[in-house]
Amino acid sequence: MITDALDQIKPLTRTSVAEDIVNSLRTMPPSPPVAFKLFFMLKNRNLMNSDVVEVIRHDPDLTAQILRLSNSASYGDDPCGTLEEAVLRLGYNLIQEKVMAITFGQLSLVSLSDYGIDPVELWRHSIKSAIAAKILAPMSQKLKLDTSACYVAGLLHDIGKSVLNVTTRREVGKIRLVMEQEGLSWSDAELMVLGADHAEIGGLLLERWFFPEEIVSAVRYHNDPELDTQSHGLAKLVHVASACARCADLNVWDEEQFLTTIKPYSLDYLGLEVGAIEEVIGRVKDESRGIELFMSVTW
Repeated sequence: MITDALDQIKPLTRTSVAEDIVNSLRTMPPSPPVAFKLFFMLKNRNLMNSDVVEVIRHDPDLTAQILRLSNSASYGDDPCGTLEEAVLRLGYNLIQEKVMAITFGQLSLVSLSDYGIDPVELWRHSIKSAIAAKILAPMSQKLKLDTSACYVAGLLHDIGKSVLNVTTRREVGKIRLVMEQEGLSWSDAELMVLGADHAEIGGLLLERWFFPEEIVSAVRYHNDPELDTQSHGLAKLVHVASACARCADLNVWDEEQFLTTIKPYSLDYLGLEVGAIEEVIGRVKDESRGIELFMSVTW
């Protein structure tokens, strides 16, 4: 009965509901300007260091964070006193990752509704998913996307949950109850209660923010990668990366449990061996600890 009801929620209806929810947003900005501008700028191979500095300089908090990182023990012993020096020292790829992590943290650490997602845990899961996507991308035999796009898609794949955390819709408070009573996943419970899930909502939001089609599609279909036809395999990568992030929270690697959380054909499509996933998860744990230390996450 539940499956039949979910099947009756057609994609067109989901999009209509998602549009209604995104249109009703009051607390999230039209788009986070600095981080997303940098994302697009850094695709330009002719970019000058001064261009990057000028964008970051518009956000005092980001400026302070970047300077702080460049003066950490990991990146040199000599003090770095200017943003120009910091950008040169860290490099564009690392700058992009850190700026996106900081900005997404600012977006996700808001919770006004009864949706029931801890914004801190949402941020941590998103960071781990981004790291996993970045690590898995060069391991894939078929994916032909740059690692920065993979990192961003992993970071933003659950941004629809951030939207639902700030929505004014009262019915979102029923989602957790439906999950517990019916034994449904978050996405299926969202579909039952709202008529759209966080993946559809997130995809629509990024579409409004003019993100590349492959990232929009990867976010929209990360829970159902078999439906994706636009991301060139990125939806499948994010699907696997999200599962790696969940496993990174466990103390013991359990291959069987990991396989129950993913669509197995995703590994086959990407040309990934399950035996390599344990090492990936270890690297995700290590790198995510470093990011949390950088962000001084003590919430």
